[in-house]
Amino acid sequence: MKWYLSGLRKYATFGGRSSRTEFWSFHLCSLLFLIALTVLDAATGVPVFSTPYWLATLVPSLAVGCRRLHDVGMSGWFQALAIIPFVGIIVLIVFWCRRSNEAPNDWGASPAGVQPA
Repeated sequence: MKWYLSGLRKYATFGGRSSRTEFWSFHLCSLLFLIALTVLDAATGVPVFSTPYWLATLVPSLAVGCRRLHDVGMSGWFQALAIIPFVGIIVLIVFWCRRSNEAPNDWGASPAGVQPA
């Protein structure tokens, strides 16, 4: 949960780097919240819970994805690959699963071992 909150605190921070732990924890917590809100939507019959949540977490999701790509030495613009049906998201998942570059790169020092504030 601390990694999810860390991702929200860095709401629109597209610079820097994010570890695999931060990236996947953020998206797992976000998915669990979205599932719970979708169940509430099904109970009410109107998407009054999940849609605002999805819209509110769109920018942080893009930001943490961008920082994760920076961590493996790639530009955040590679997220545009998601536009390509099927293949684009698979390629992105492979990039997001890659091991961090331990050395500092254009986007800063390695976040390995860094705990959220």
